[in-house]
Amino acid sequence: MPSGKTHDSIAWYCFIPFSYLCWYLTNDLEAVFIYTFAYFFSNLMFSGDLDLVSIQSKRWGIFRWIWIPYRKMIPHRSKWSHGILLGTVFRIFYLGTFLSVFYGILYFISLQYLPSINKELIHSTNKGVIFLKHQQPIYFVTIFLGLFTGATLHTTADVTVSKIKRIRKKRKKKN
Repeated sequence: MPSGKTHDSIAWYCFIPFSYLCWYLTNDLEAVFIYTFAYFFSNLMFSGDLDLVSIQSKRWGIFRWIWIPYRKMIPHRSKWSHGILLGTVFRIFYLGTFLSVFYGILYFISLQYLPSINKELIHSTNKGVIFLKHQQPIYFVTIFLGLFTGATLHTTADVTVSKIKRIRKKRKKKN
């Protein structure tokens, strides 16, 4: 299995071709920036190795505790962590659940202690979500594709290195 540094190197080497492909397909500079951000986020902080105490989980800093339940319930290299599509969707769902709970707590606190700010918090959040949902759906697709590309690179590197190690091990046994 490649080290965290190897995964990071792969992400850097593949970044230009994938960003160029995004530019070629969308011809939208904002979409390229969003894709690139999601791609690096996926590679550096949102990879399948969040099911371990890894460099990716350490990069979350004081928020690394968010991934402790994930580590406890997801076996390493399972379809839920390293599945190219399923792993990405599951991590998005998992993180989205935590963000929803965090937003709910902020809402409750503002409702109890700052009722005037609460109305503005709800209004601005709804306005932002509606804008993205109706005006810029390409950005949701671009974000998902950036996250998906990062997960694909990670899993492909893991599978490739594991296969090479197995082949080498078989060759050594034959000799």
